[in-house]
This record gives sequence, structure tokens and C-alpha cells, in this order.
Amino acid sequence: MDIVPPPPRKPAPRRRAASARESKPGTLGWLFAIEAAELVVVQDRWWGMSDDSPIASDYELLRDPSGSFAGQRHAFRRGTLEGVAEVALTAAVAKRFLHTLASAPVAPGPYEPLMDLTDDFPSVELAIHTGADVHRGGILLLFTSSQGTFHTPWCATFRGETVTLPSNHAGRALALLRRLPRPAPRTA
Repeated sequence: MDIVPPPPRKPAPRRRAASARESKPGTLGWLFAIEAAELVVVQDRWWGMSDDSPIASDYELLRDPSGSFAGQRHAFRRGTLEGVAEVALTAAVAKRFLHTLASAPVAPGPYEPLMDLTDDFPSVELAIHTGADVHRGGILLLFTSSQGTFHTPWCATFRGETVTLPSNHAGRALALLRRLPRPAPRTA
């Protein structure tokens, strides 16, 4: 009896990059093909006067052919891994997340975080990866250490260019991820 190996798996089709005409001039999506993202990695950290400090969540989300993102969220408290949860963004939520980032207005100039309070030290990094073959793609890194609900302003770097995001768009996109289920605490 001959055993026939299964057919090779087909890789997910490459996403078409959103054309520059689909994003408005002066926005992050005009400069970088955010909506063609294949991988989103986030490190969301906070330090301050709290018994639970530092508090952090790390997300790693991979896009599937349907446009959804799935991956894991790692939660940390007091610098110790609290738990890991499988998480997913539906295609509709993923589209809203990416569109919110793409529509963020950009401004030239240096990034200066907004810090009005003591004992409140956020640090958020959000990396968007597209395929190497995507026009206006590559790796986009957004980061902020600004205080406030949406951590405005943000800074973005890609392909050797740096811009500031003076609006709350990136913080609103981050809020969509923060709604994902928290991992259940680990038991000893």
C-alpha cells in the first residue's frame, strides 16, 4: 500500500496595500501601508506608586486570510507573568483598528511626551509589520510615554523617518486591544 503525502499547505495570499489614494494626505496611512499589516506586536507597560506596579500587557497578533487577527496576550503584574490568553480581533474590529491608525494626522518635529502627573509612567510600543513586498510597507513603530487616557501625543518611525501623531487616534486604536480578555491568573 502506497502512502500519499498530504498536499503542501498554501501560504496565505499577500494582502494588497491600501493605495495612497485611499488615505488622506497628511495622515499616517498616506505615509505607511498600515492596512496591509500582517503582524501587530504591542508592549503596553505602566509604572507608578502601586503595590501592583509594574503592570504590563504584551500582545502578538497575526493576521489570517479572512482579515482577522489572532494571537496571545501576556499579562504581567509586579513584574511577574500573571497569565496568557488566546485572543482575537474579528475582521471588522481589525479593520477599524488599522483604519483608526491609518487616519491619524501626522506632524513634523520632535516627539515630546505629555507628562502632567507624578507617579504615572506609561510606556507603550506598537509595531506594525507588513510583507516586504508591500509598497509603503515594512515595519512601523509607534511609541508613547505620554500620560492621559489616549497617551497623546505619539511618535512614529518607519524607513528612517520620524513623525509625531498629535491626535488621539493611536490611543483609540490601543483601547480596542485593551478590551481583549485578560488572562486568568496563574495558579501555583
